[in-house]
Amino acid sequence: LGSHVLTYVYSNGASCTGTDTRTVTVRRATQESPNNVPSAVCVNGGNVTLRSTPSNAAGWSGPGVSAGRTFNPISAGIGTHTLNYSRADGNGCTTTFTHNIAVNPLPAVDAGIDLTVCRANGDFTLSGASPSGGIWSGVGVQSGVFRPSISGNGVFTITYTYTDPSGCVGFDTRLVEVVNTPSVEAGPNLTVCRAQGLLSLSSDVSGL
Repeated sequence: LGSHVLTYVYSNGASCTGTDTRTVTVRRATQESPNNVPSAVCVNGGNVTLRSTPSNAAGWSGPGVSAGRTFNPISAGIGTHTLNYSRADGNGCTTTFTHNIAVNPLPAVDAGIDLTVCRANGDFTLSGASPSGGIWSGVGVQSGVFRPSISGNGVFTITYTYTDPSGCVGFDTRLVEVVNTPSVEAGPNLTVCRAQGLLSLSSDVSGL
């Protein structure tokens, strides 16, 4: 680093010697590095602003990168991508580095089959969803328990949300239909003669 004087000497056939000098200045390139750039993002996480320090100037390139500083996970696609940074500083020196960023997929989530339940049967714990460890939400849901007394009758969409170890979130929904217990009337008691043969029985159902 610093300024250095170089001397050029030339002698011709008549033993005449000429000299000249030039000064070469060696400067250090500005050392840039990533500044709070994540190493992993979810595919639906939205655009990431790529920063560097100390200049924070545009100079990024690679899959999913636009305008020299914006990374779009959807455009890049799922997988690990190498981003490049190159910038010439005020001295004309170029600094470069690379940074790997992984785009993670969303977890596959299944809330389970739709349900029809009797209101009179009371509360029940929601189950049948995968992966385990998610959270239920929706009308009538409290701490993983569905409460028909709160929801009332009708058809309700409840949601199962799961966050994977990478921090990516997926969800699925299921329908829960709450109905009244039917009121059933079998009719009056009967006394019949054995020899009478076949007898038609009737009943009445209401409250559905």
